[in-house]
Amino acid sequence: MKERDLTLNVLDYKLNIRAAGIIIHNGKVLVHRNVNSDHYALVGGRVEIGEDSATTLKREIQEEMGKEIEITGYVSTIENFFEMKGAKFHEIMFVHKAEFKH
Repeated sequence: MKERDLTLNVLDYKLNIRAAGIIIHNGKVLVHRNVNSDHYALVGGRVEIGEDSATTLKREIQEEMGKEIEITGYVSTIENFFEMKGAKFHEIMFVHKAEFKH
């Protein structure tokens, strides 16, 4: 977690603000698996302070995959509650549809 990430400790929860993308490539939805757990998630990452969620998604894909994407639409806002490694999370995730630039 970076200093600029919108992750806040509130009471006994961590509040995460996240951006994710639905990227369909060759007929498959791109997801990633956290190396420290068994779950899969849409690609993306934490929103940084002062950054909108579309910009977050573009930055995260560039940082992690070295690829440029184009945002092609907004899909939904999803609210998640979960526990991981003994910590309770309240997550708000902005989901965009995106495509790789050629």
